[in-house]
Amino acid sequence: MMRITAAINTTPIINDRDVRQSGQTASLTGNTHVSQEPINVVSLANVSKNSGHRIILNNINLKLKKGEFVALPGASGFGKMTCAAGSPSSVLYNEQGARIGLINGARALVCVLVDSRIIVQSPPRFLQAGIVDALAKWYEFSPYLPLANGALGLLVKTQAAKLSLESILNQGRQAVEDNRQQRVTMALQNTIDAAICIAGLANGVKDATPRAGIAHLIHDSMTYHPQFPPGLHGEKVGFALVVQAILQDPDLEKHQELLSLLRQRRELIRTKISCH
Repeated sequence: MMRITAAINTTPIINDRDVRQSGQTASLTGNTHVSQEPINVVSLANVSKNSGHRIILNNINLKLKKGEFVALPGASGFGKMTCAAGSPSSVLYNEQGARIGLINGARALVCVLVDSRIIVQSPPRFLQAGIVDALAKWYEFSPYLPLANGALGLLVKTQAAKLSLESILNQGRQAVEDNRQQRVTMALQNTIDAAICIAGLANGVKDATPRAGIAHLIHDSMTYHPQFPPGLHGEKVGFALVVQAILQDPDLEKHQELLSLLRQRRELIRTKISCH
């Protein structure tokens, strides 16, 4: 079945600066235009996007008026099982896979469309990676709580991250097994929502105080070093969470909860990156 999960309220704004950034850093070709008229028409003419030799977009032509939106479905492994789909921000990578920029949407998402039938037919590796990326939110942002001084933005962020983590703790293992058996179940659907929408909310809530996700900063640095093997985003974040934990306290006995969660995904961790 298809689940339609409401996020917050209004349509993201694409402005001239965002279009210029996209054109410069995401290797877009073709013509883009954002009208300054009140109807706010966005036009794409013959727009193509390549990642190395892989064609991502091929000669796209469309016009969007105010209030309209369009979805471009992608193949498995294109980031649909991480919080990226539920976040108002877009991370940009170059053709070598290195992180080169970030576009922050001016408004929150209208909704996130997830077809569980597509997710369940994908290899469990993608779901596992999305789970690790989602649980990272709690371990990245909860260390800021002792210094929060009642900051509402951080409290909302960490409460959403905790809800995502608790849902994964309760149903994540069953969801992965259901994925292996290609069964669309409530456990699978709830885990998808936790990994995409709730974790996306945690990632998207910000206030005036910058708070970096340390594991994701480590991940971003890894994308510049070819000695790290290629892998999915969540796989690299899982490795980076272990590095973050050691930086916080070298005594691994104090990180057993995190390490236990990662061991449950040892099939994923062993696939690309060793955490020994």
